Amino acid sequence: MQSTSNRWRSALARRFLVALRRATHRLPVQLETVRRARVMVLAPHFDDESIACGGTLLLHKSAGSEVCVVFVSDSSGALADPVAAAQVRAVRRAEMQQVQAALALDSVVELEFPDGSLVRHERAIAERLAEALKIFRPEQVFCPFPVDAHADHQATALAFAQATELAGWRGEVLAYEVWSTLWPNTAIDIGVVADADEVAFGKVQALAGRAAIASIERSVVDAMAGRTAGIVTAPINKEAIWSTGSTFLGHTEMLQDLTQAPFTDTMFVVRDLCVFFATRHMSLLKAVQSIDADLIEGSIRRALLALRVFGYDNPRLAVAALNPHGGENGHFGMEEIDEIIPGIQRVNAEGATVAGPIPADSVFHIGIQGGFDGIVSLYHDQGHIATKTFDFDQTVSVTVGLPILRTSVDHGTAFDIAGTGKASPATMESAFRAGAKFSQFNDRIKAEYGQLARLGK
Repeated sequence: MQSTSNRWRSALARRFLVALRRATHRLPVQLETVRRARVMVLAPHFDDESIACGGTLLLHKSAGSEVCVVFVSDSSGALADPVAAAQVRAVRRAEMQQVQAALALDSVVELEFPDGSLVRHERAIAERLAEALKIFRPEQVFCPFPVDAHADHQATALAFAQATELAGWRGEVLAYEVWSTLWPNTAIDIGVVADADEVAFGKVQALAGRAAIASIERSVVDAMAGRTAGIVTAPINKEAIWSTGSTFLGHTEMLQDLTQAPFTDTMFVVRDLCVFFATRHMSLLKAVQSIDADLIEGSIRRALLALRVFGYDNPRLAVAALNPHGGENGHFGMEEIDEIIPGIQRVNAEGATVAGPIPADSVFHIGIQGGFDGIVSLYHDQGHIATKTFDFDQTVSVTVGLPILRTSVDHGTAFDIAGTGKASPATMESAFRAGAKFSQFNDRIKAEYGQLARLGK
């Protein structure tokens, strides 16, 4: 049996969730724009308002909105020691005041109910919130998602539901997330930087570079925390991120640093063929000079591991030759005999069946026809030209070695057509489809590459 208050609470939760689930059937997600309005934010604790909707509040202020934030708890950290609790509250309150100034909030209300125990005071909170609704008369209210994974957040949401009845208030409600992922049906594009309007199409700008870096960093945080199944990246302009002072050569190097992955490799996927690269972003001369048996052996081992992680349980792998006709037994170059074949033999001596070196003018054709699951390309353009010429729009880049899933388009920023409406979304769509497909292997990705990251290997 449930008490009257518990039955009331459960009924409100069910009503809230039924309405929310109905709303989420309106897919795709609706993209909302911020308009001038009277806005109220219900925050269980100091900081929930900025974590949950700080960027939106900045936009509201720029649109001329009047914003009121109601802090429900005393934000003391639910500590038993009153001295420690007072110290925590003082620090958090000082931080809140800094946020209040930064967001230019018009008013702040502190209800000061005991942190960690809001569920015991739901009715009293509801009555105070009803008073606030009558006084401020908001047109839009931001409140916690009613099943957010924190009891104070749940209590605040359900107290608000009661308050709307007590006050007879009707308006727009947007439920936000802090501790757990909700089922969204509305999105507000807050941009990454407040002055995003200053970004121009088709130009290298440090502002755009900062926005790109911030987006990458946030996506990694969410993926590492398990809030997303992976990352799908659009192209970034390397000059733009370099103009910010970044020294990373591109996405991959940045993602490796952010996830502390000991290594990364690029895996192109076109149809069911995976293409790996022994060398990447370097001059062709340096790439050729880099090829030795150790490089080939390491590339093969990582390629075989990646194929197994991404669902090829008995991978068939080939290595492309460097020289025309595979070197013609040394007449067109000795790299195959001196370096590539010994690298392959080291791996095959342990029971693998890696083929090659096979001339590059035929190995990719054989792979596309189903002869191999994967091919090790020796330098950047060798694999890029083959895959993109065959199917530019369906070729997707997957970064292996990270403890999270990352897929990407296989092309650059195309500044010459940026903002003209001429760019095709086909490759981006392919990257999303690949992300959805490979997300089924997230447990393998985390187990294999996450373990390597922890060991620092």
